[in-house]
Parts: sequence; C-alpha cells; structure tokens
Amino acid sequence: MKKLYLPIFGFLSFTILFFATLLAAGYFYLRTPAQPEPPMLTAEPAVADFGKVGPGFHETKIQLINSSKYPTAIINVTKTCSCTQVTIPKRLIPAGEKIELKCRLDTNGKEGRTGAILAIGYVPQTEKIDVDAAPRYLEVELIAEVEPLQQLPSIITVEQASAQK
Repeated sequence: MKKLYLPIFGFLSFTILFFATLLAAGYFYLRTPAQPEPPMLTAEPAVADFGKVGPGFHETKIQLINSSKYPTAIINVTKTCSCTQVTIPKRLIPAGEKIELKCRLDTNGKEGRTGAILAIGYVPQTEKIDVDAAPRYLEVELIAEVEPLQQLPSIITVEQASAQK
C-alpha cells in the first residue's frame, strides 16, 4: 500500500508545483507594463496656425512623416468643418519617407478664433496583411484668428469731410 501512495503523492506535488509556476509567471507578465508603440505617422506641424487673417481662402502645407519600417496607407481624412479642403498627393507613404498635404481654410463669413481638426486615418502595411486592421488616427489642427474687414462709410457729405479736417 505504501507503494501506491508514493506515485500519486509525487504526481500531485508535481501538478501543484507546475500550476503554481504558471500562476506566478502570468502574474509577473501582467504586472509588466507594456511599452507604448511610437507613432508611425507624425505631422509637421501638428498645429498649423495662420495667425491673424482676413476673410478669404488661406493655404498651408503639412508634411506627413512615416517613421516606421513599413509602408503606411492613408485611408481617409475626416474634417470637423466643411470650410476645410485637403489634397493628398498619394495614399501610400513608403517607409522612412514623407508626403506633403495641401490644406485650404475658408474663413469667409467667420469672425474671431476659428479652425478645424483633421483626423487622418492610416494603416501600416506590415508583412502580415490584416484586412480587418483597425485604422490609427493622427490629428492635425488648423487655426486662425479672423479679423473682420473695416467698413468704409458709404456716403460722405462735403460737410462731414470738412468737419473731419
């Protein structure tokens, strides 16, 4: 009878030790903070400030820089305002390369601080093609301080003109 208990006791102690090791490994794995991935696509400048402008159309250029080791595809550009137009020269940015976006802001009919945010959706094209990959987004802000045009008086009489002298 002693021979029967010895193998079962050895098997049980091995099983308990095995699962305790797995539990400890999982605990330390979950406690190790994940290193954040560096952004693959960056914008230069991230905020395009037009400064003080009058009503009209104002243009700027923004460089998109692909700092990854994979080509990156731009899937869409979402704008928060219909007053903004964006021209994308090509949809695929090779690894380590950059492209230039042309942005146009229409400030007609606006006064004070105005602007728009562009959300540029992109997907890195890694060795493994994942058709269900969720796009990443890069935000670029366009801002301007719109000053109204000064209105000239429509009719100046001779008396008003001589009184101003």
